[in-house]
Amino acid sequence: MSVPIERAATFRPGTVTVMFDLPPFYQSGLRIGREWDIASDGERFLIVNPGETATSEQSRIVVVLNWTEELKRLVPTK
Repeated sequence: MSVPIERAATFRPGTVTVMFDLPPFYQSGLRIGREWDIASDGERFLIVNPGETATSEQSRIVVVLNWTEELKRLVPTK
């Protein structure tokens, strides 16, 4: 939703308009956290696309512990 604000001595909101429609994923209570942000240029919204139903391979998470030690081994400093 968007509401223009008039610059005046008193607060004057304009007419509310719908900026865009989002699919049901964004309207459900199943979300965790925020799936959107405003781009650094202030001109765009960045929205996570939930995509298709994830398969077990797509939903796999790899956790790397002690990655700094591995980095030191691979790229030694002087």
